[in-house]
Amino acid sequence: MIVKGSLLVIAVAVVVLVIALVRTLRQVRATAVTADSVLGELRPRLEQISAQSGELLQSAQQLSEDLRHKLEKLQPLIDTAECFGEAAKEMGGSVRQATGSVRQLSSAVTRSAKEMERAVNRHHQQVADALEWAAAGMQLYHRWQDARERKQAAASDTAAKGEVHHAES
Repeated sequence: MIVKGSLLVIAVAVVVLVIALVRTLRQVRATAVTADSVLGELRPRLEQISAQSGELLQSAQQLSEDLRHKLEKLQPLIDTAECFGEAAKEMGGSVRQATGSVRQLSSAVTRSAKEMERAVNRHHQQVADALEWAAAGMQLYHRWQDARERKQAAASDTAAKGEVHHAES
């Protein structure tokens, strides 16, 4: 009598536990499906951002190279202006002022190009980080799927063994 009562209590506890486990697994699965969907939507955007960052980096490098070449071409002009300024004392102040302006402009353009290049590099790292996070998320999802399948297999084996013991009793 006591054994039958104990078995009944154990059976009810197992049923309640299984129901709770099934609900939890359904919620986890829904969360995983949502995460997979978000990652699926995020991947093309990340690839697009990565491609745009690459294009922007290439454009910035071309612009920087173009500016460097133009500045190199201006350098003889600056040097000539300085020599002319020394030769013509009356116009020296004006030539030095023009040379200073060109240098300031050159310096400002160089700084702008370098800042643009740094900005592109910063965004490139952010894209790379986002892709790494996405890969880690997918890996975690697959591990969870494997663990869930193992638990389900173990639960089926346990249930089958329980039916064999119940049939023997």
